Amino acid sequence: MKTTVYTAALAAIGLLALSACVHDGGEDDTSPTTGEMDAPTDTLDELRDANAAEILDVTVQAALSPPQFRSGGVVQSAGGGLAGVSGVSTTFDGTDLTIAISREDGSALTLNSESDQSEGSDNFESPIAGHSARSWVLFEPATDGMSIAVATVTANDSDAADYLTAGHWMHIAVDVDEFGFTGAETGTFVDGPELSLSSSPRLPGQGTASYSGLASGAYGVLHGTDTGVTPGSMESGMFHSTIELTADFAADTIFGCVGCRDGVALFGTLQDPDTGEETEVEIASSGYTLHLDPTNFDSDGTFLGQQMRLEHPDISIANTEGAWGGRFSNMADSAGDPRLLAGTFGAEATSAGGSEGAFLGYFLGPKE
Repeated sequence: MKTTVYTAALAAIGLLALSACVHDGGEDDTSPTTGEMDAPTDTLDELRDANAAEILDVTVQAALSPPQFRSGGVVQSAGGGLAGVSGVSTTFDGTDLTIAISREDGSALTLNSESDQSEGSDNFESPIAGHSARSWVLFEPATDGMSIAVATVTANDSDAADYLTAGHWMHIAVDVDEFGFTGAETGTFVDGPELSLSSSPRLPGQGTASYSGLASGAYGVLHGTDTGVTPGSMESGMFHSTIELTADFAADTIFGCVGCRDGVALFGTLQDPDTGEETEVEIASSGYTLHLDPTNFDSDGTFLGQQMRLEHPDISIANTEGAWGGRFSNMADSAGDPRLLAGTFGAEATSAGGSEGAFLGYFLGPKE
């Protein structure tokens, strides 16, 4: 994906763009449209800053939550002060994307690329042969909060019904009367017809296969004394990388790594704990790697791993854990093997110097 998409979404995924849904109180005294919250930007900034720890905590919870398999894909999420997510579904008509997030209390959240609040699509090379890919930044302001997502669709050039979509989102809940933070929800997902549980993939009984492709998502770091950044600084944004996976069909196992081939790129913002000043973060290779330890896959092509490790060569990691999972495609390549793997992952770590970080994302990996 192009850097412009990341740059547009930095504040969004780090919950740094709440002001996008409010009247800014400037010279233009036009009344806010229906669904917008009328509050000054500086109040929103204070709200965001005061709850940075809670936002990071929700990201950590999501990173540790086992992925859930739904009818058309995989979702991994968590919420503080909100009902749990029961599923994510998508539709794509060849032009516009709609994402529907359902919660256990019956409430729902819908984001779509037709919204006036959303950023236009950004085309990039799809990892799947014969497909075209694009990404959006999707906004959904409301009277009681704000939702935002960064989503990607890769679709067959000849058949839009042959598509996969993946992304990550965050929702902030706000008490309208008090204009106070009441909760946050974050998650990541992959969805599409070829991940449907209604049709099992054909899995070979022997041999191995390698899969590689893109991995992307959101991250957050509370810096301690060992990262070269002012202790107490809060960093959040997006990451982009590649994933490598190896499937052993004789042993029914799969394992992999995010960032071991090309590194993990970070696009975010860093907030000074004393001044509140924010600076942009753009690092082509951060040094982080995320290791997806071996796990078994079932006959229906699903796999769930309870072991993930976040590593960095210059940071002494005291504790790290996470979860990951996915599914083999029910569409075969020319050799008769599943043509790709797709899923979600999350990992968190604490360092010897008191730093805490979490990564939450998705992967799409065609067979090599």
